Amino acid sequence: MLATAAARAGATVFPSRVRRVHRIAGGFTVDAAIPAHADAVVDATGRAARISRELDARPARHDRLVCAARVVPRRGDEPFRDTFVEAVAEGWWYSAPLPDGHRIVACFTDAPIAARAGLATPAGWRAALVATTYVRQFVRGRAESPVRVVTAAGHRLRPCAGPGWLAVGDAAFATDPLSSGGVTSALRTAIAAAAALADGDRANYLALVDAMAAGYYARHSEIYGWERRFPTSAFWQARRPDVTNSTTSPEPRRPAAGPPMSARRSCSSSTRPRSRPEF
Repeated sequence: MLATAAARAGATVFPSRVRRVHRIAGGFTVDAAIPAHADAVVDATGRAARISRELDARPARHDRLVCAARVVPRRGDEPFRDTFVEAVAEGWWYSAPLPDGHRIVACFTDAPIAARAGLATPAGWRAALVATTYVRQFVRGRAESPVRVVTAAGHRLRPCAGPGWLAVGDAAFATDPLSSGGVTSALRTAIAAAAALADGDRANYLALVDAMAAGYYARHSEIYGWERRFPTSAFWQARRPDVTNSTTSPEPRRPAAGPPMSARRSCSSSTRPRSRPEF
């Protein structure tokens, strides 16, 4: 829909994705199905940040979170019909209805834990599912799609803007799905990037991303601090509010008092989940 709207506004939409961008005097050459020249480039390639990497930017990783997801048919007697999140010792599970009548069921954990558990295989994914109390009810006795494993790691691109280019959305600043905010961040950075391109001033854009990152890291610590049942878990230990990584985030705040995160369900009456993870 965004591509269609851009075309209606006068943009040229290429039939295939951009392969490479090369800096030249006065702008960039774009290597795509139809080669082109650009005065400025906006990188909206998501967590991969493919274009920015070619321009010598590097993501500063905040964690090693991955998502192992499967799609299952929905059934009429499901105990919960909205977005559902359940914490376990090695991470957390997420489930939500999809528009096509199916349901996504996903396990979020750190990459080394996922590798040891074999989460990329149907058997390993099923074995991990058994550790849940609620989410396993969504897939009991039903056929499932293959396991798809994708990164869900948070990162901050450094720098996220330079001469003639900007990164927006997850390319500039990727958030943990549990902390939510990915769609909001994408829209805010896109709007700010348009203004920066129009007036040629990158300073306000960089300041916005800095402010968004500071707020996110504090919120991340607070949300993960709600769960206190697994003090010896490597996954939860790595996200303790008193754990600081000065190369990727400011000093996390102590979490505010909150209920245990044994199981949290969206109470929104909307047909679309309120806080869907961004893959």
